[in-house]
Amino acid sequence: MGLGIQLDERITLCRQCGRCTAGCPVARFTHPGPHGLIRLLHLGRLEEAVECELIWLCTGCAICRTRCPHEIPIDEICHGLRRDPAPPAVGSLAAVHRRLRRQVRCRGRVWEPGLALARMRHRWPSKAELRAAWDLVRQRRLEPWPSRISSAARHRLDRGDA
Repeated sequence: MGLGIQLDERITLCRQCGRCTAGCPVARFTHPGPHGLIRLLHLGRLEEAVECELIWLCTGCAICRTRCPHEIPIDEICHGLRRDPAPPAVGSLAAVHRRLRRQVRCRGRVWEPGLALARMRHRWPSKAELRAAWDLVRQRRLEPWPSRISSAARHRLDRGDA
């Protein structure tokens, strides 16, 4: 698994205060949140932890680690769990993760409408979702067309210097 004994010791320090979940930008889209994932690992329920959506949606921003009183590296734990083969239940999340990485590699950032278009192949959005997307475009909070990064920046990303 690659989680290691040192990491197991830090997991036992978690007191379930919820600060990590309160700061996590993707916690509202996942169940359980970061502190729930740590609880699953603490209880030894690895199969359930690997099926958790959080490991695929984690942005690696490290807000969880910053807010944690014991500085438990939940972002690294998610990355470690992500390296294992995805069970069938989260196969679609693995595909989203691959799409996100491909977009960052090509453009230097995620283009949200591209993800939505890829999702629309499987499920047409509701009127509320379409209305919300249109409002974001009108408010200039969502780019309708993808932007690309410069070739120098792309070269740094390819080398891993980012």
